[in-house]
Amino acid sequence: MAYEMNDFKTIDDVIKYLGQFKKPYVALEGSRTITHEAAEKMEKIAKILVTALPNLIVRSGNAEGSDIAWARGVNSVAPERLELFVPQKNMPKKNIVTGNRVITISDINPDFWKYAKKLSCENYLSVDGKKFGKSAWDKIKRWQQPYLIRDVFKVTGVPFGKEKPIKTHLALLYINTKKKNGGGTGHTMRICERLGVPVIGYETWKDY
Repeated sequence: MAYEMNDFKTIDDVIKYLGQFKKPYVALEGSRTITHEAAEKMEKIAKILVTALPNLIVRSGNAEGSDIAWARGVNSVAPERLELFVPQKNMPKKNIVTGNRVITISDINPDFWKYAKKLSCENYLSVDGKKFGKSAWDKIKRWQQPYLIRDVFKVTGVPFGKEKPIKTHLALLYINTKKKNGGGTGHTMRICERLGVPVIGYETWKDY
């Protein structure tokens, strides 16, 4: 059954959907620029989800703003169920707590990295919102690419040894609407759409 945003009117709808999976994965992320009200709501929702679903794994980044707000909610209940995807080893660790699983994308299997890069390239929207795909991707600076590929891994999951990657089942995102391409979170949204992962935006989950 295909799910639409309208199927997630309440947080109970989210819990019911994720509860059908033996080990559900949810991506919680968003813009660095957020309101105090949004930050409080993120923390509250993350706490409710992790409490209600004892096998839930949360995927996020480690950026200021939304990522940190979501993480506070997870860490208040079960920090070991938070997966943080970082582009490189020397990223700031001030917001990482004991128990968090930190995944440095440069350590990921090269073949899977190649797949994620291709997926990122094919779904990238330029900052001005005018170009899409390879023509837009080829214009961005090389150092920016790992940050966008990191957003892909949050959705696809990554292989760990003999463990196969597990795709995220649902994403709650806070997108900066002032950016024509939605920034990095907009990129995550497009990857979700490409892979058939339901996305719930702020206009819906702010009422949870």
